[in-house]
Amino acid sequence: ALTAVFSLRESFDESVHFGTSRILGNSIGGFFALIFFLLNTLFHGAFWVTLVVVPICTMLTIMTNVAMNNKSGVIG
Repeated sequence: ALTAVFSLRESFDESVHFGTSRILGNSIGGFFALIFFLLNTLFHGAFWVTLVVVPICTMLTIMTNVAMNNKSGVIG
């Protein structure tokens, strides 16, 4: 419910555009979270995996969104 309120913009078209940017950003973040989950499972939950892979996946999520010109999906 909070995301719906946060996505409201001045016009309907801007709200739809911002909402799709959020969906794309969340999908990209979910993909990298799945990669982290698989690596963490592969290494039996070793702490170093979290320490190394989470910052890398965070950077890759931001870089992928910016490369796709989806900056509003990152900041939102």
